[in-house]
Amino acid sequence: MDRKGLKKTGKKNLNTHYWICVVACLLASLFGIEFVGSTDIVKAFTSDSSQTDITSVSPFVANTYSLIDNFMGEDKEKIKESATKLMDDEKNKDVTYGGLELGRKDGVLAHVVNMVSSGSMILTVLVAIKNVAESSYLLAAILVVLSLLLIILIWSIIFNTFSVAYRRIFMESRVYEKMPFHRFLFIYKDRKLFKVALTVGLKEVFQFLWNLTIVGGIIKRYSYALVPYIVAENKDILPLKAITLSRKMMKGHKWELFVLDISFIGWYLLDFFTLGLLGIFFLNPYKESVVCEYYVNRREKCKSENLENVDLLNDTYLYEKASNETIRNSYKDIIELMDTPEPVIHKRNKFLTFIANVFGVIPTYNQTEKEYTEYTERKIKIVNFKDVINGYTYPTRLYPLGEKVRKTKFEHLHYMRRYSVTSLIMMFFIFCFMGWFWEVIFHFIEKGEFVNRGVMHGPWLPIYGSGCVMILVLLNKLRKNPIIEFISAVVLCGIVEYFTSVFLEYQYGKLWWDYSGYFLNINGRVCAEGLLVFGIGGIIVVYIVAPLLDNLLRKIPLKISITICVVLVLAFTADRIYSSKVPNSGKGVTDYSREIKLKPKSTKTSYNPTCTVTDLDSYIIGKSAKL
Repeated sequence: MDRKGLKKTGKKNLNTHYWICVVACLLASLFGIEFVGSTDIVKAFTSDSSQTDITSVSPFVANTYSLIDNFMGEDKEKIKESATKLMDDEKNKDVTYGGLELGRKDGVLAHVVNMVSSGSMILTVLVAIKNVAESSYLLAAILVVLSLLLIILIWSIIFNTFSVAYRRIFMESRVYEKMPFHRFLFIYKDRKLFKVALTVGLKEVFQFLWNLTIVGGIIKRYSYALVPYIVAENKDILPLKAITLSRKMMKGHKWELFVLDISFIGWYLLDFFTLGLLGIFFLNPYKESVVCEYYVNRREKCKSENLENVDLLNDTYLYEKASNETIRNSYKDIIELMDTPEPVIHKRNKFLTFIANVFGVIPTYNQTEKEYTEYTERKIKIVNFKDVINGYTYPTRLYPLGEKVRKTKFEHLHYMRRYSVTSLIMMFFIFCFMGWFWEVIFHFIEKGEFVNRGVMHGPWLPIYGSGCVMILVLLNKLRKNPIIEFISAVVLCGIVEYFTSVFLEYQYGKLWWDYSGYFLNINGRVCAEGLLVFGIGGIIVVYIVAPLLDNLLRKIPLKISITICVVLVLAFTADRIYSSKVPNSGKGVTDYSREIKLKPKSTKTSYNPTCTVTDLDSYIIGKSAKL
């Protein structure tokens, strides 16, 4: 093994696709799959060293048994006390830097982590099912096992398979000049995902069992090291065959990979002194590029030795480019489309053309717009396959398993479309309802009670609808670049949510949401988790949901569409007028206790500079209160 040669080649490949390799390793670190030490800098900011009592709290199993014991005794006070204590112990004290808070005591992700780590999830499930089951001890044991299995299943399918997905990125980047971000979805595109999850999970189980022998765990770590690369090349391989193949490929070569690992020890020391930053921006992707080269080296030698089952590693064009003739035969339909003349588009009014080009909005869907749709469909299809035909990206149609033809309804999800006014209005209400439904369901699952969420009384949350429509309209020109679209959606949604919170708080003196305690929140009005969800949701809306909905809405006759829009707008307006005087509030809606600082208009007025939202109503009624 030529370590210097591997490192030289690995560094060269990394320089070609630097940023996507950095993102791949960073995601693997955040998911807890690889390179977890590099994100310790984040943990250092989010941890609270002043809370020493957390170390005395029993771990998951002990907490679970404690909760079950209290539950079996049917002592409601003890149940409540145990659950409260566990959740309080899991909450970290806020760390605030000029309105920017770091912590994990609240939020969807934090709730999941805290409930699992404290054992309170088991209590929640037990209380929920107790009404329909009498054999409590047996039920408790079953639920503990099922809960653990569910957690393992979700982790294996969603996160653990990423260990294969990000290695595929490195393998393709060795040969091809361009690496589109959608290649991250290689593992998740078809029904092979469960087989991939089973392979990776089985490998982890074997590794865990060998870890119990200490020495065997170290040896088997290198014996199974090539499994993710093998699956990345052939995701249809049987789990045991993948593990066996890795073991045979590494027989007599485990020491090589061990020496290659320790040859990075100098970089590890530098990474330690840079608090993980060197690992994030260089060492992690650099090492992965080198190990990827090692796999390619072993694969070639095993091929020459005709190792058993090595023929399963048959993705030829993952290591070399296909000939022009092969590409043209596989993408004949695209080449024919490129050779056909562009369709003719009739011109329209200059003002309407300006609105359509800048904001993507049209009065109605007519013949002119149909011609434009066909034109954009053709253009997008050519752009998507142009790099493949030129040999710049991996030819997916030449993958050994073949690329299945997508369903017709997904072939027409062309996002560079323009939306009619009626479509936008109806999509606004659809997204408003979807947002309301999401919050109502989430609150029901979390609290066990139905609550009509939002400022208004109807089944809609305008912030969701307006956010989605604004992304479609204001960010219309950015759709060609998904990364810029994502960043812009995060910024836009953050601005909308922040100033909506300010407006509602100072108009009504109440809070309809509060992110205090969420990771990276700003004054409790916006948080990193929420903005990340908005950004991802915005991308899904732009590239999938909105085109799907528009395809359906276009089938509705224009007169019926206008009638529906008028009825919805009238109902919404009436609700808005009523809610401006009598806003929807109460338990589960506005019962937040974050402190609000009120500044009076006159310095002569005596006031309490800080009061809580729960006391705000009575405070406003007082004559001295001035907002």
